[in-house]
Amino acid sequence: MPSKSPAQHKLMEAAAHTKGGYGGVPQKVGKEFVKADKGHKFKGGGSSQQTATAISMKEHHMKPKKMADGGHPGLYANINAKRERIANGSKEKMRKPGAPGAPSKKDFTESAKTAKMKTGGATKKTCW
Repeated sequence: MPSKSPAQHKLMEAAAHTKGGYGGVPQKVGKEFVKADKGHKFKGGGSSQQTATAISMKEHHMKPKKMADGGHPGLYANINAKRERIANGSKEKMRKPGAPGAPSKKDFTESAKTAKMKTGGATKKTCW
């Protein structure tokens, strides 16, 4: 199985070349990954999650969605898209509040701030 990110590749290299393994990875597993990675070039930078997402999107010939102003769709766009998929017969379900992966109160607050900034509105409540 090849490594999914440059960070994983470095960890497997260290495990393969250290007697007894490294970082909780046995030496044998490290050697298997290094063998699978042979000839594969990793492009630098980015976190593991970003790199894994980019690789997944590339494998499925997908391009990241962009808005007219150049930004990515926000929280409410994602929620509405999921509701639409569910209405069209998808077997997905909306996550319950507080469930792992569900948006938190902070996410909704941040989303509201950025939405107001895009339209030029105030980001703070004003008292009249």
